[in-house]
Amino acid sequence: MVVLGLAGCAPLPHVASETAQSAIPCPSVPPAPSGEPPAVGDVATDADVAYTKSSAMTAAQFWKIVGTLPVQASQHDFDALSAKLRPCGLATWVSFDARLTLLLYHLDTAPLCLWYSNNGGFPGPVYSDDFLYARADTVLAGPTTYGDALSKNELRWGESDQGTGEFLLYVAQTAADSAGESDALSAAEQRDIPLSYESGTNPASASPGDPQTACIPAS
Repeated sequence: MVVLGLAGCAPLPHVASETAQSAIPCPSVPPAPSGEPPAVGDVATDADVAYTKSSAMTAAQFWKIVGTLPVQASQHDFDALSAKLRPCGLATWVSFDARLTLLLYHLDTAPLCLWYSNNGGFPGPVYSDDFLYARADTVLAGPTTYGDALSKNELRWGESDQGTGEFLLYVAQTAADSAGESDALSAAEQRDIPLSYESGTNPASASPGDPQTACIPAS
C-alpha cells in the first residue's frame, strides 16, 4: 500500500531527455487486477509483489515518463509532470504509483541500507525516511543508475545531495488532487497496491517489519 509522506556522491547522469516540456502520451495500462488483494502486513510477501506488479505500468513506460523531467528537477517540474498526467486518469495514476512502489521496494535491502549508512553522510542509525528518500533519488537518476544500485549494492543519487527524488512520491497524488479525485485514488491504491515502499517492509531489508529504523551502521 502506498504511503505518502513517493552526503554527496560524484555527479551521475540523469535519465532526463530534451523533451521535458513536451506532452506525455497517456500509456496503455493494465486493467485492475482480479481477485482479492493479499492481506497487508508489516513485511511484504511474494503475493504482495505479484499483485502490485499486475497493477503497474511497464518499467519502460515509467522510465519514459520520468525521463521527461529535466536534470536537477525542482518541485515546479514535478508539479508540471503531475499536470501532464492529470488527463490520463485514475488507472494511469495507480499504475504509475504501483511501478514506483516496486522500484523502491526492490532497493529496500540490507546491503544498500548499510552502504547508505556508511556513505550517506548521516551518522548513527539511518531512519526510514532518510533511506526512502535516498532510494527515491536513485530512481529519479534513471534506469542505468538504478540497475547499478541493484547489481553493485551501492546507492548513487543525484548531483550531490539534491534530494528531489522525494517529489516522485507525490506525482500521482498531485494529479488526482487537481482533478478532484483524491479519494478515488486513495481507494484504488488501497485495493490495487498491497505493497509498501516504506523502509523495512522488504524481507530482504536490514530490519524487516520495523518501520522506525532502516538499519544500523556496519561496525
